Amino acid sequence: ATLALVSTGYTAQRMDLTDPSVWVLGGEHQAIGRANTQVFELDSVVEVDADDPRLVQAGSTVLLVDEASATVRQVDPANAVIGDDIALPPQRPELLLAGQRVAIVAQTTGEVWLLPLADLDSFDAAAPATLSLGENAIVTTTESGALLAYLPEVSQVWRVEPDAIEVGERWDVAWGPDAAVTDVTQLTSVGERWALLDTTTRELATA
Repeated sequence: ATLALVSTGYTAQRMDLTDPSVWVLGGEHQAIGRANTQVFELDSVVEVDADDPRLVQAGSTVLLVDEASATVRQVDPANAVIGDDIALPPQRPELLLAGQRVAIVAQTTGEVWLLPLADLDSFDAAAPATLSLGENAIVTTTESGALLAYLPEVSQVWRVEPDAIEVGERWDVAWGPDAAVTDVTQLTSVGERWALLDTTTRELATA
């Protein structure tokens, strides 16, 4: 009781363990940097030797994609170190993070490889693709990690669940009479819902 009366107590600090940073690309400087969004400063800068670099980030996972050389490298956010080159398919590769899964898309052919993020280091671009969507297909991911794809040749949106490698739901898209297969389209998701925009005719389609 005496100690309780004379003690001055202690100071407790509330710590925010969420990393308030995002990695950004400085193309003309051939470097990437980690921007702290709380203090509005760069706290790390790493030089890169990529001709056409692009950053892909989801949470603490950061990947540096070089579409010119068709390679990807993992970035260690804690130590600001870039890993070794991992070869991607040479047909205009695109990489998306979907939860703990990576989707690698060869945009020219529409082939898609789905693999766990932990297996990215051992990815073999010569291995058979998981899916073949056809030319000009566009893809995106949902918050849960599902893969969404729009196939203009058949005017359909396909969905692959996060734990699956086969197409589940399919939606037919009924465009107006002025729409064409060659129109430029954009596919996005809000939560688990998708929205498809034909930028040529300015038509918007949803499920």
